[in-house]
Amino acid sequence: MSKVSPIRIVHGFTSQLPGRSRIFFQRVYFAQMPHPIQKGLGNPYPVQLPVATILAPQQQCIILRAAAFKVFQHSGIGVDDYIETPPSRSASTFGFSVRVGNRGMTDYNTNVSPDPGNTGAVAANLKANLGQAGVTPGDGRLYPFSGLITPHLSADPFASYIRPGEQIYASVTVLREPNFDVRFFSVELSGWLADEVELDRMINALSE
Repeated sequence: MSKVSPIRIVHGFTSQLPGRSRIFFQRVYFAQMPHPIQKGLGNPYPVQLPVATILAPQQQCIILRAAAFKVFQHSGIGVDDYIETPPSRSASTFGFSVRVGNRGMTDYNTNVSPDPGNTGAVAANLKANLGQAGVTPGDGRLYPFSGLITPHLSADPFASYIRPGEQIYASVTVLREPNFDVRFFSVELSGWLADEVELDRMINALSE
């Protein structure tokens, strides 16, 4: 039987801890629904409304874990009394999107249309208003329901990230005139901040 030698583990636990720059965040941003939304002749829809824009600071990356939108309407009771609109009412009226850097956060692969029964037609032509290619059925840039638009964290460890100088852009696209009194929107973003060197180390470890 060989002699047992004591071994000292140096930084066995602390070597796995995140860097000092790791900051977890949760932000909520609001944007008002313009009244009236019509600003000129012709059909104003669809129209895109920016809700939040976040720029990654120098030498740091933003890792986005979850994004959730809410729609608020007047309750019909008090002057400043609002209630959250159920996700089912936002379908065919609004589309929700988060762009991470120069790409969409995920591909929803949905038929976002003012007329849910007309899935064979172009869902929404944003080219005239936004200078972009039109949104077509299955395009996947717009999510048709309010609420969490990213995969549920309990079932899927989802994450997306931006590098220094890139932006997170959250927006709501109004596809048609709402048949209820919408007042404002909100988006809740949560994730964490990390050094660019730390993120590169994680990506390299995953790709090996």
